[in-house]
Amino acid sequence: MRLRSGRKYEPGISHGPEVEEIGLQYDLKTDSTSITHTPASSKKGSGLNKRPASNKGAALNKRPELNKRPASNKRPASNKTPLLNKRPSSYTGPFLSAPRWLIDAVYHTTYVYMVLLGLILMLIAILSLPKLIQLYTQKTPANYYHILGVSPLANKTTIRTAYRKLSFDNHPDKAGSASQLDFASIREAYKILSAEDHIRCHYDLKHNIQGLWSLADCLNVTAQFEKENRRRLELEIAEVRRQRLERQQRRKEREEMVRKLEEERKKAQLSARPVAFLRSLAAGFSKTLQRSQD
Repeated sequence: MRLRSGRKYEPGISHGPEVEEIGLQYDLKTDSTSITHTPASSKKGSGLNKRPASNKGAALNKRPELNKRPASNKRPASNKTPLLNKRPSSYTGPFLSAPRWLIDAVYHTTYVYMVLLGLILMLIAILSLPKLIQLYTQKTPANYYHILGVSPLANKTTIRTAYRKLSFDNHPDKAGSASQLDFASIREAYKILSAEDHIRCHYDLKHNIQGLWSLADCLNVTAQFEKENRRRLELEIAEVRRQRLERQQRRKEREEMVRKLEEERKKAQLSARPVAFLRSLAAGFSKTLQRSQD
């Protein structure tokens, strides 16, 4: 152990006021006795007091607190010493620093708008509920044959007859606006089933309907249609080319005719110039003769 002056503490020696200022009390554990140093009451120093033998067991169970400093040994905090252990103040956002009345006003305004929005949505839901019920309860037909009420093996004549009957019964002018969706589906069904064979064939294959054609027949019909379509396209291209050539030929003929007319007009003007000159000379000579005779 060392004192505040730096000297080493030695038992049995009086160290004077240093021991009094520290106020240190410790026990020296030896084989025979337990020595305790306490601050003396006098100003000059303190002596060593021996404890009786009866305190030997209690002193042996204690450990000397040699590194403990008294509270008077702490350095006073100065203004220049940085406060390292001081925690920074917690961040307060704009909502915490805002006035209380502003926060309450924003809260109540938001609450009012949310309630109004909920009421508006509820009103919209109540008004649209009948239409939603009608849409969900309406049975959608399986395919176009069910819409027209004909068999998948029906021919075009039967399909046309069924379409005329259904369109007359479900026309909007007769049944009102409630049957517009049905009338539109009827028209779409008739458009598909009365079209070319390859369109109806593909529709049957797509919806797995056993119609007039098998898969091989459908492929043959499709190939035939594509062949006819190519031939029709070639004819249309040839017709367009022929019409374009005819227009070019007619334009060239018109241009040639205009050019010939212009050449003939110029030739007539050149041939007429000498005759006109002689006529003007003769007219002038006759006028001079008449003047001389007068």
